[in-house]
Amino acid sequence: MFTASDGIQIDIRENPAPVQKAILVLWPCMTGNTDMYRLPVGDFNIAGISVVQFNPRGHAGSGGQFDLTRCIDDLNEYLESLHIKDIPLWFVGHSAGASAVLKYGTFYKLSYRYILVSPVLDSIESYKYLYMNQHQPEINTLISSLTSNKEFMHKLLENNEWMKHEVWEKKFCRIKINAISGNLLIGSLMEKLFIEGYNAFQDLKLHREKTTILLPVSDNWYPMTVTSELAAQNGINLETIIEAKDHYFTGAWKYVWQRILEYMRLQNDTYFKSSTDITVAP
Repeated sequence: MFTASDGIQIDIRENPAPVQKAILVLWPCMTGNTDMYRLPVGDFNIAGISVVQFNPRGHAGSGGQFDLTRCIDDLNEYLESLHIKDIPLWFVGHSAGASAVLKYGTFYKLSYRYILVSPVLDSIESYKYLYMNQHQPEINTLISSLTSNKEFMHKLLENNEWMKHEVWEKKFCRIKINAISGNLLIGSLMEKLFIEGYNAFQDLKLHREKTTILLPVSDNWYPMTVTSELAAQNGINLETIIEAKDHYFTGAWKYVWQRILEYMRLQNDTYFKSSTDITVAP
């Protein structure tokens, strides 16, 4: 656990490599937990890569309410405490976590590479895409399960009228949903994500030279055509992991980690051959 400057406990799992050549930071999907990715820490450590699994506020064992800016600050406070100096930082973000790591780079510009897995680059567009293709039960069930009144939530979410700002305000949705929430205020979370929204198109463009995108064969949660078009416009390397059949890369994360480890070994060898006097933080 890491204690943020405001006293909130942040669930960060750190596995340092004995001889540190790089640091890999994992940011999970929205409401996710880094445990779900089964990151093979030992394999990365043997390759000289330290691993940081970051669960933002409201995720896993982290306290507090999710707020993207605050969560980015939390991660930066933690990384600053490591005194990283010249060690290359690699970021892996899944789904909404992909937007988060890009925005971290925009705010703090400390990153060496970004690997985006099934990126959701616009949170509002994602939910609308689910409705458009009749896949909204996937997210509606998830959101409803985080409240104490699933019947109310399913009725509210049966169509996308609630996503209109005037409807959301008129029906006092945030207040009503927060009233049936636990420690994580789901109404406030939904307002941040799907009424105000997060968009990372400009962040992707800004970090295009440092970015790789990994896609599954099929994705119900975000239009891969949009991702592919953005990648083409910005000259971003995009790869499809054929073993991954859905947005969550179900049963296919071992192939993701194999690809990332292979890529990191190659890039790290190039980096260290072209660098001298690299300082390893204690």
